[in-house]
Amino acid sequence: ETGYFLGKTYLAQALALRVGSNDEVSELDGIRETSLRLLEKAQRYLPPDGEGWQGSDALDRHLLEAYRAFAARDGTRLEVICKEGLRLFPDDLRRAEFWMLLGFQDASGNPPEYLDKAIQLCAHSAWALTARGWHHHRYGRLADAIADLNRALDANPAIYRALLERGTTWKDLGDLDKAVAD
Repeated sequence: ETGYFLGKTYLAQALALRVGSNDEVSELDGIRETSLRLLEKAQRYLPPDGEGWQGSDALDRHLLEAYRAFAARDGTRLEVICKEGLRLFPDDLRRAEFWMLLGFQDASGNPPEYLDKAIQLCAHSAWALTARGWHHHRYGRLADAIADLNRALDANPAIYRALLERGTTWKDLGDLDKAVAD
């Protein structure tokens, strides 16, 4: 079980780097490389299904498989596992993690739909709010981006990605004083 939590820590660090990273910007190559290294570490530490999981409930084991698929960058498998988890555990609030993983891996431009569902279940999910704020910014919904990023920072002021994204959004809105402050 220790491996799961260590793996999940590496995964969280990788996600922190990926949220708000724009794949078209070459200066973020270092961020992408670091994120990929952290995903590889996460994959090493996330134990195979059933190994070291005595006493864990079925939802935890299902989340483990979803995290392993995410760490392996297997989007097809991740989608199947997450959607199955949502079907199998309709009344458990922890299913918000399935929605977040779907939102983080979806490149269709619709991640906010998944992230909206995660936020409905866990209104103070700073990572889901940061990711949705980034998507709002990317698609020109700047006021929505600021609102989500403010909520993310209220929930967890230590999420530097939310602060950086909010500063960039303020800059794009023309408020350089707020952008510099962030």
